[in-house]
Amino acid sequence: MQDESRHYAWQSRTRERHVAKILSFIRWRTATKRDKRELEVWLRQEGGGSAPTSEKLFEFAYQRLRHLRIELEYSP
Repeated sequence: MQDESRHYAWQSRTRERHVAKILSFIRWRTATKRDKRELEVWLRQEGGGSAPTSEKLFEFAYQRLRHLRIELEYSP
């Protein structure tokens, strides 16, 4: 199968619409400012204290977002 992604408009409204449709289909959503604040609080209270490294802290954050079905914005 040939990779046609090089022709895709990665910085476009079309991409934004495609991402929104995919997230809706799989019942995920993009993070809001409130979600980001709540994640920070959660990490301070629940996950972050036991993270020995920044990599582990990132892993805790990722797991939490996945549990909540929240996608952070992606910038290629």
